[in-house]
Amino acid sequence: MKYDLLNGNAGAIQALLLLYEIIPDKIYLEIAESAADMLEKSAKKQECGIGWITEEGMPPMAGAAHGNGGILVAFLHLWHVTSKDKYEQLAEKIWEYEESLYNPEMNNWMDVREGKQKIDDIGAMAWCHGAPGILYSRLKCYKYVKDQKWKERLRKDMCRAYKKLREYWGRDSWCLCHGICGNLWILEKASELLGDKKEIFNYYPAKEDVYLLPQEKENPGLMNGYGGILLYLMRR
Repeated sequence: MKYDLLNGNAGAIQALLLLYEIIPDKIYLEIAESAADMLEKSAKKQECGIGWITEEGMPPMAGAAHGNGGILVAFLHLWHVTSKDKYEQLAEKIWEYEESLYNPEMNNWMDVREGKQKIDDIGAMAWCHGAPGILYSRLKCYKYVKDQKWKERLRKDMCRAYKKLREYWGRDSWCLCHGICGNLWILEKASELLGDKKEIFNYYPAKEDVYLLPQEKENPGLMNGYGGILLYLMRR
């Protein structure tokens, strides 16, 4: 069974809830809650909070694509739609584990894929892992909560992740998943909500500085290929 936002139950919950908000057929909500029940049963208790094993041999991850950040979006969205306290209580435990992975020395969330939590000056910096994905997660969550405790908590996370991403948005890749386009798109959205009036694109590369990686030139896909890069640049 898959659990995460990118290709698992958390992503299915989000899709179903978005459908339900457009077409309020209870079947969408029922299936979303069924997927949430399966997620709850498969959660692994941690020293702090809960998480899910999304990759064999690895502890539960932080982040939007394969970690607690993406799953948090699903449960807070369910709480928003249903007003059922159990979803908020689960969200509390999900956030608690991800918060335990935050390292103030590098102002980022630990990337546990290394097998051991190596500390460096930057950490993971992509939509799929690290501060950019956490920022994306909190931006999505923020619109689903009215509770002041959650508002303050999510805003704190957004400010931490936004500060990190402003400094380290540059990547070798240009794709949406783990490249420049994904990072800049998240920065744009966050700057609107946080009211940042500073110019965040002072160092935006000129077109002659854009060099796609070989795998990006050959891949027409949305997240890892030139399809997503084209989408972002057309928006600009």
